[in-house]
Amino acid sequence: MTAGLAGCGSSESDDYLASAGDICSGSNDEITAAQNKANTAVGAGDTKTAAEATGEIEKIATKQIEELQALDPPEGEEDTLNEFIALFEDFRDILAKQEKALSQADAKAYNATLDQQQSLLTQMDTAAAEAGAEGCESEG
Repeated sequence: MTAGLAGCGSSESDDYLASAGDICSGSNDEITAAQNKANTAVGAGDTKTAAEATGEIEKIATKQIEELQALDPPEGEEDTLNEFIALFEDFRDILAKQEKALSQADAKAYNATLDQQQSLLTQMDTAAAEAGAEGCESEG
């Protein structure tokens, strides 16, 4: 992800980056609450609650992806947005796998997603940082 969303610092790029950042950060409190709920439930062995909380995060991610897809990036920055969205979609797919595994109380399937999830978060954070999209980095 070497291309940047920031372009040449034009007003159009600045507005675009602000919009992307607002989309990403707009649900941070909701995501953090749902993630904390899921983590606590997993630790307690309450897979039903963990699955519900993971489903909440998946819904938020879907909404954010749709909002990012609706942005009109400045010329030359389309590829960067599309790359970030593709990573975000992969992340959402991992959440769906986690929700399914948790709803089936399948610890092995759930644990199998954790390394891939962390890898995607790292890639998304790198892409957001390189793009200059503040607010699009993971919270933890």
